[in-house]
Amino acid sequence: MLILGKLEAFQFDPEKNSHGKERKREAYAYSFKGQKICETAFRVIHCAGLHYMRNLRVHFKKNGAVPRVHGNKGRLPKNVTPFDVAKGTVDFICNFASRNAIQMPAAPGRSKGIPPVFLPSDMSKKKVFELYTAAEAPATLRKVSYCVFCSLWRHCLPHIQVMGIKTDVCDTCRKLRDKVSDARTEDEKIETSNALVTHVTDSRSQRDKYLDMSDECRVQLEALNLLDVDTTAATYTPPQANSVHLTVHYTFDYAQPVVLPHMAQQIGPLYFLSLYKIQVKML
Repeated sequence: MLILGKLEAFQFDPEKNSHGKERKREAYAYSFKGQKICETAFRVIHCAGLHYMRNLRVHFKKNGAVPRVHGNKGRLPKNVTPFDVAKGTVDFICNFASRNAIQMPAAPGRSKGIPPVFLPSDMSKKKVFELYTAAEAPATLRKVSYCVFCSLWRHCLPHIQVMGIKTDVCDTCRKLRDKVSDARTEDEKIETSNALVTHVTDSRSQRDKYLDMSDECRVQLEALNLLDVDTTAATYTPPQANSVHLTVHYTFDYAQPVVLPHMAQQIGPLYFLSLYKIQVKML
């Protein structure tokens, strides 16, 4: 804009030349601190190249002393992911997490973010991507690459995470893993490993039962148009008692008793607190 403003100030009469005839090309009287200089000196002072000055003069002749706009402004790049493809990928990850992940009751600490969702530690992003590529999809909906898949996961679904080794979710799992690590004989390793496999299998069957019951409740709420009702709205009128027949599923989430600090590998600031015995209970 500085050079464009000076071009506007240095420009001769755009209509007629010094002889009073029609001007065929633009002319400028360059100066610096009141001293007349040539175009080369003007370009050196303002660190402007020859092609840059030519482009500025063409822009000034066509549009005047206004900021230049890049030609690609408002245009999407050729390799951009279409919205329907990105939405289909995000929906696949959400549906996969709803069937296989563990939902935490609240966000960690005092943050008000989305509660994290943990996938099993043996289920990496690469394995989820392989299931994504193997899943059936409409012929008009293309699949994305692994790099784009991870990028969409990272930017759109940061709360869905793969459970790490140090993630303390189930106290029974932690104890069984410690027993497997501390086992000395082969019989002890086989016994503790079988106990861990049995516990994980039972947990999965219980989770499948929980998901089936939740789906049943969700279907009934959708049929009655009660799933997305905003109970905080001023126009909301609660239904009368015993006026709607549906199945309600209550979940009681009890956390194990912990001692602060719980363990040296505890994630977060709990390690630096005093030794207090607490019992956490949520409904």
